[in-house]
Amino acid sequence: MVDAVDTQEMSSRKLSFDSFCIDLDRETLSGPKGSGPKGEVSLRPKSFAVLVHLVQNAQELVTKDELMDAVWADTIVTDGALTQCIIDIRKALNDDERSIIRTVPRRGFIFDKAVKLRDASPTLAERKTARIRAHGYVRGYWIAATVLAVALLTGTYWLTNTEPAAVSLARTAIAVLPFDDMTADGRLDYLADGIAEEILNKLAQVPHLEVVSRTSSFNVAELHGDLDALSKRLNATHLLEGSVRMENNQVRVTAQLIDLDSGYHLWSSNFDAVLDHLIEVQESIAGNIASRLRTELLPEQIEHAVAVSTDDARAYDAYLQARNLLRHARDEAVVDDAIAHLDVALTRAPLFAEAEAAKCTAYRRKLNLSGDTAYFDQAVGACRRAMDIDSELLEAQLALGNVLLRAGQYELATEQFGKSVDRYPSSSAAHLGLADSLYRQKNLERAEVHYREALDLDRADERNWSAYAKFLSRTDRFAQAKPLFERAMELAPSDSKYQIDLGAALFREGAFADAARVFEGAMPYDEAAGVALSNAGASYYLANDFERACAMLQSAAFAHQDKYQMWGNLADCCRFVNYCQAPSSTYYQKALGLALSELKIKPNDAGVLARIGVFRVQLGQEKLGLADISRAWDSEPSAEVALNAAQAHAILGNQDTARQWIDHALQKGYPPIFAYADPDLAPLSRTSIHQLTHEDS
Repeated sequence: MVDAVDTQEMSSRKLSFDSFCIDLDRETLSGPKGSGPKGEVSLRPKSFAVLVHLVQNAQELVTKDELMDAVWADTIVTDGALTQCIIDIRKALNDDERSIIRTVPRRGFIFDKAVKLRDASPTLAERKTARIRAHGYVRGYWIAATVLAVALLTGTYWLTNTEPAAVSLARTAIAVLPFDDMTADGRLDYLADGIAEEILNKLAQVPHLEVVSRTSSFNVAELHGDLDALSKRLNATHLLEGSVRMENNQVRVTAQLIDLDSGYHLWSSNFDAVLDHLIEVQESIAGNIASRLRTELLPEQIEHAVAVSTDDARAYDAYLQARNLLRHARDEAVVDDAIAHLDVALTRAPLFAEAEAAKCTAYRRKLNLSGDTAYFDQAVGACRRAMDIDSELLEAQLALGNVLLRAGQYELATEQFGKSVDRYPSSSAAHLGLADSLYRQKNLERAEVHYREALDLDRADERNWSAYAKFLSRTDRFAQAKPLFERAMELAPSDSKYQIDLGAALFREGAFADAARVFEGAMPYDEAAGVALSNAGASYYLANDFERACAMLQSAAFAHQDKYQMWGNLADCCRFVNYCQAPSSTYYQKALGLALSELKIKPNDAGVLARIGVFRVQLGQEKLGLADISRAWDSEPSAEVALNAAQAHAILGNQDTARQWIDHALQKGYPPIFAYADPDLAPLSRTSIHQLTHEDS
């Protein structure tokens, strides 16, 4: 607290910081974007009171309890009231980067700007400097004692080397294995995995520390005890493993840190606690590990990184249960159960940032499963609340980036993932998200840099191999991509996703029969039996095996009722056979409704709009359909839009116009092999391709 300047002395003065000014007499805030008299910025009375208290204590930690006592002394309110005030203030100050008001998880806030008094009196900064000087020797002794304590704790070389810069910054990468549940009935399985995962998440937020992803480190059960194999598989230098057991409501958590190069146990400990103290146990483990692995960090940096933003044990337990549900969620009912647990957690602890981030992910899952656009706003809202509580929380940053990516807001997603990469350069997930968003913006050179970086950071994560492989395949480098696809399949042999990715690459190469076989091989592992079926059906469709194609596409569409692509494919196929359950028009109508819902989520997606145009033409809505395609082309004159335009005009019998659109598609890179294979375009495309080739020669 800036105790050299009391409230009475300030009451007749103005406080200024950056381009803002607080008039304490008039109780107003003015700034560069103020719309009221004299540039005043609108702010509710309670929010103004919170701001004044923070400014009066500039550059000092102000606890949540202190703010509650100062502003709501005679009123009983929840933490949510304070959270809303902070949101109001940040909006008024344009504090999007959280650089003015900094959140300290579980503790409070710091107003991180210099403040001046509008008179000849000493400024707050000058008064604070004088106070610091008065206590200089005490503060100096405290810093020296802290450095010594860290040196003793971490075993650094600071005692024999006077310059901290001499500390080795050799690569350090840690893998956290799932903790073993030692209870007889396995009832703590969610807790054992949850503690390990949360330690992993917190370590990932320690600057300069590489942390192997959960996908990698939780998928090496067959290598248990083989340190050489674990080191090679995970590309890690250190390993954390542990266990959880319970006796008479007493929980014992055991953890040990292993140097994979030497095989030595660098640290191990047992933690005995009742369930209500598990948060402290988790923080203690993560803090000890971080301190030992990154000796150049100051203790407060480690403390901030590993801190959980609640101390409510029941809220934390509900959060861990929700996370466990989300990991295995394949339908809306499971996601709803997870959201219910998160609601319990946030009711008990409204400032629980990790729970808000998990809720953001849950609503994104709801959006994917249902196609209901309302879940987009709910997902973004949860992410924003999480980042307002703790702007540094990696889970929240990645969750928001993924929501924006899902909604087709690629520029915003790129910006968000870019911030995550800047703050957490060792996060493979941040690099992968940035690569995906850059690719969708057709910034291929930068995208490839980050695909490579994600893979280099975590070579044990099959997602990184497959993502880079898909990028190579889509940029006409299938020969380079194929071994990467195969490596992803080796790492996750029971996951259909990576077989489907390889099948899609073969499909793009025009190897339709090979693609169909790969897709069929993925079916036993495809839990919903929809994606693999649909892709196999599409492969057989382009191979002109319509009976087999329709049987698969029909099964896929009924398994994935919310995917417009599957209903559109089924409708296309049913035009060539007589045994479909309904006329093709019925399926086109279903596809049109779902595509219109998708367009609400991705209003700028020209591909979806063009596909809507084709569906309308198939349903006899010629003018509306062609207008949709025209708008799509004006928005994004791509090969995909040109192809849809060609299909629409081919359906209408406009052969010359259809050929012109095929030419546009080919000139923009549409693979000729698809044009040859498409039943609607094949006769026209052969002529068009011949003409195009002749003109080029």
